[in-house]
Amino acid sequence: MLNKTDQAERHNLNERAASGTLPQPGRQLFDGIQRHRGSLPMILVVCLLLLGMSSIDRIAMAGNEKELFRVGFSKSTFSNINENDAVAALKVSFDTVTKELDIATEPVTRTYNDVQTMKQDLLDKKVDSLALTATEYLNLRHFLDDNCFIVATNGRYSRNEYILLVHRDGKIQNLKDLQGAKLGIFTFGLARIWLDTILMGEQHPPASRFCQAKEYDDVSQAVLPVFFRRIDACVVDRNGFQTMCELNPQLSHQLKILASSPTLTSFSLAFRRGYESRLRQLLTDQNGFNRLLSSKAGQQIMTLFHISGFEARSASCMKSAVKMLTRHEQLFKNYKRHYIKKP
Repeated sequence: MLNKTDQAERHNLNERAASGTLPQPGRQLFDGIQRHRGSLPMILVVCLLLLGMSSIDRIAMAGNEKELFRVGFSKSTFSNINENDAVAALKVSFDTVTKELDIATEPVTRTYNDVQTMKQDLLDKKVDSLALTATEYLNLRHFLDDNCFIVATNGRYSRNEYILLVHRDGKIQNLKDLQGAKLGIFTFGLARIWLDTILMGEQHPPASRFCQAKEYDDVSQAVLPVFFRRIDACVVDRNGFQTMCELNPQLSHQLKILASSPTLTSFSLAFRRGYESRLRQLLTDQNGFNRLLSSKAGQQIMTLFHISGFEARSASCMKSAVKMLTRHEQLFKNYKRHYIKKP
């Protein structure tokens, strides 16, 4: 539920769209932004705010000179939204911020399909910042700055835990009981990799060979069938499940957590190693970021996308995810060596 201040900000943005004062091509895409705001990747909004802040910084140093800020997005960070719509919404929102604050910059965005292309662009200094998954970070960490990561402080893109849920009156009491069971897996983030890791850690095959696993794009689609006992178990993120329990307390009474992961950072915005700018320095202590977040335009964007905040962290925020992914890789190699027959 939005408070009165948020409602006023939303009303102001709607009024600007209706009156034609949103910058072009903002009017044409405003409806698209509204339609997708609930599923737009939070990491895209991080990039939007970073682009705005980089503009403020460069204006202070170089008058009205435009400079490039090159940011790349892994396609794996997009959630239930068309890639073109997401990037278009980002650019329109960025235009709104720059017009509001009277700042100038030249954002350059690119989407990536594979880690190898990301790596090459980092080596060639063709990209300054990357929005990427933990799995991609594991493969690129030697090319990224260890001292500055931007992570969300709330929502599905924030640091999170994954939980294995079963019905209290069901037959599943341990991981072994999952053999042949019907299982729902929330596809976002590290849910499946974590489940496979704990299964293989107890000498079981991965979920695809051990259970009747089905993937879901939404937490509720995985949780509710367990509640109604249509399936035996599900793996979802703890934040998503807690939100559902707030709306329906019966869920917490009827379902129990059989296993849980450590807190994992599944997504982050990282900077190229060796990339030096005042922008990066400002992010280290968060002060510059707060300048933009507290601006009128920044508040409008935060309200529009239902986001409360971000924080700058060091590479330590990725430590638990790297540890889990490394263990998964080792276990899977061992599984293939012992259980998968060679042709």
